[in-house]
Amino acid sequence: SQLDMDQGQYLLCILHDVTERNHALEALERSELKFRLVADFTYNFEFWLTPQWRFEYASPSCNRILGRSPEEFIDDPKLLWRMVHKEDLGMLRACLANAMDTGRSGQCDFRMLPSGDRIIWASLAYRPVSDLEHGELGIRCSLQDITHIKRAEQAQQEAEERLKFLISESSAVIFSMHAASPETLSYISENVAHLFH
Repeated sequence: SQLDMDQGQYLLCILHDVTERNHALEALERSELKFRLVADFTYNFEFWLTPQWRFEYASPSCNRILGRSPEEFIDDPKLLWRMVHKEDLGMLRACLANAMDTGRSGQCDFRMLPSGDRIIWASLAYRPVSDLEHGELGIRCSLQDITHIKRAEQAQQEAEERLKFLISESSAVIFSMHAASPETLSYISENVAHLFH
């Protein structure tokens, strides 16, 4: 701006060095980009529940796993609970309430009905979050679809039950031994007693 002083005109300029501020803003933008890349491109459904059980953050992977957008979870805090199988809802709520109360991390598996009658198995790892300035901030959660694991476990259990039945009905003596020490039997069928009668 110009000033008139003693019949002369002067130009007054004030300069501020904003280099540090610009560097700080650039660092903040890089940090935010890193956060978004990590948070938004995770394979599991990552979310943050506040102490009031509202979604503070929901990662886009909720769409792949549950067929719903992050905005749907943020706008409707009860959406997740409505998707949990009724028989598992109490257990899930108890796990998360316990985490809020005790500050302990944990994990639980439960069934969900994301759409219609399609049932999936979900595994939820959770960890309470807090900081010195704000205190308790809620729970950070990571949900993954483990339906394929549960199906494999069920198939293995069914195969073991069929094998036990076949062994129990067989007249042959069936045994197994350790390869490292063949003199040690790890299993022998109950009908071995018939050999000594």
